[in-house]
Amino acid sequence: MAEQQVVDITDLAVLGEQFPVRLMQLGFRFIQVMDEVGWDQYRSILPPMCTVPAGPFLMGSDPQRDPDAEKYEMPQHRVTLEAYSMSTYPLTIAEYACFVQATQRVEPEDWSSQQLRPDHPVLSVSLVDTMAYADFLAQVTGEPWRVPTEVFMSPATAHPMKMASPPSAHCHSRC
Repeated sequence: MAEQQVVDITDLAVLGEQFPVRLMQLGFRFIQVMDEVGWDQYRSILPPMCTVPAGPFLMGSDPQRDPDAEKYEMPQHRVTLEAYSMSTYPLTIAEYACFVQATQRVEPEDWSSQQLRPDHPVLSVSLVDTMAYADFLAQVTGEPWRVPTEVFMSPATAHPMKMASPPSAHCHSRC
């Protein structure tokens, strides 16, 4: 695979339709990926991240406290994780649009309507789609990315620096 260079062009971005100002204000970064000769290959948006500190947490449900707990949620048990980073916001339409354009991925359902609100969470993407997106981020940044599982979502939502949206909307984490 050819060498690529990633350049942060957030401060130069006046391309409101590809990089919404609202995302810039929230700490997203706009990057340009170039080949070894310096030719523009594609642009992408990187999310702001929050660090979830290392430590134990209780996972699962206690039927004494939650009478509606499902059988698969039991028994409640202690899990200890190392520190990790997670996107502060859910995967946005603008981020996913860069991915679709760079990879020629099939557009999600109702894509033209979704693109009217690029700073909103992307809809109608499958687990396979989000895993492909995480792989794409890993290729772009050279860092490991993945779709967070329940074990990573639980402490992230309980952390004092809570994420800015519901945990089910988060599509990527970096470890």
